[in-house]
Amino acid sequence: MKLQLRHELPLTNVVEGWKRRSIRPNPEYQRGRAWSLDQRRLLIDSALRGYPLPRFYFSVEQAHDPLGNVATSLDVIDGVQRIIAFAEYLDDGFELFDPSKERGRFPRAVADAPAPWAGLRYSKLPPELRQQLADLVLPVVVIEAFDSSDELRDLFIRLQAGTALTRQQIRDAWPGTMSEYVVRVAGKLDRRGRFPFLSALDRRGSRREDGDELDDLYHDGRQTAAQLMRLFLDRKRGLNVAAVNARALDDLYHTEVDFDPQGELAREFERVVELAERVVVQHAEYTEGGTKRKVTKLQLFALFLALIDLASDLDVRVDREIGRIARAFWGADWQLAAGEIRPGKSTSRATIASYYQWFVSARLAGAGVVKLDSRRTFNESERRSILAASGGLCQLCQTALDPDDAEIDHIVPWIRGGKTTVENGRAVHWTCNRRRGEGRDEAA
Repeated sequence: MKLQLRHELPLTNVVEGWKRRSIRPNPEYQRGRAWSLDQRRLLIDSALRGYPLPRFYFSVEQAHDPLGNVATSLDVIDGVQRIIAFAEYLDDGFELFDPSKERGRFPRAVADAPAPWAGLRYSKLPPELRQQLADLVLPVVVIEAFDSSDELRDLFIRLQAGTALTRQQIRDAWPGTMSEYVVRVAGKLDRRGRFPFLSALDRRGSRREDGDELDDLYHDGRQTAAQLMRLFLDRKRGLNVAAVNARALDDLYHTEVDFDPQGELAREFERVVELAERVVVQHAEYTEGGTKRKVTKLQLFALFLALIDLASDLDVRVDREIGRIARAFWGADWQLAAGEIRPGKSTSRATIASYYQWFVSARLAGAGVVKLDSRRTFNESERRSILAASGGLCQLCQTALDPDDAEIDHIVPWIRGGKTTVENGRAVHWTCNRRRGEGRDEAA
């Protein structure tokens, strides 16, 4: 096989060749999965930032027409999706990211840096940026001669053989203190974390973000630790139950770059994780017959949220209650909970909130660990008093409130021990109550 490395192939030539079909895809070497819009946006963003781009691999193909003329073209062995992204953008096919509005996708230093292309299509770019793309030179390897198509197939296989980074591995490399803190908590490669039990959860019902098995035994534990941190920080900041999907975790690493690993929040987080570890590991004898069962993520999330609440309640000595909490946890019929709760993704806000509420009301309240008001719904007299006190405004967004479309919400949530009293009630839009994150207190 004869390779020629060329550095002088401009982007505009490649795109024009693609449109004229002198540069063309070879179906034999395509992986069948088109890039998402976010992937295409990120490529153009990288090019405008001057980041180096991967090489493109082309093979020279020749064909004879009936008149004996020879037509030469380039078949793309690797780089089709990148060419499509460039061609679509140059045709005004999509807008770019605006880092200032989508900060969860970028580290703070990048989000705060000037990005004059933010949110713009190609035609709206300043002239100097359009020229920058016009002057962009792509690194290209041209295969000019080969003994057989098997050689090209072998090259293609080798080009695809590199293992892509998982979402969590990308987070591990993110700048800031959160990435190192999560490693300290959960471990990495041969470095044992403080809480290795986070890597030993039952993953049934929770899909790995990226497919293959990994040699890093603590990989999944870091993802779990990040999910617990997302739940913890949102809870401490009054946002109740958080989603812990991939985007929420990316946002955690991107925005918490200044998290203090030695600070009060870190100490409180580790205390709650330690309490969860005592329930899951040290008190596993409370399972039926003394046999150990693995804990699913949803079960851990429900337990963890309850422990955050209990650890914040000055009237509850959690250390003294840990035995009763463990008995309530291990004695729970989680299959019954799954049957009573509307199915949803294990990383969604609604599903996590439902499991948490079920565990607290069906198990911890029954065990006497928490005391819930026996009455959850406000009566009509209380409703009228709370609506009158609102002054016609939603108490969450402070905009006009239609009494016929209002909900009465517990200020201290009922599930966290809030009383169903006028003093603990407020009038809100039902949409504001949804965004608050823990479902409706009252059906209006």
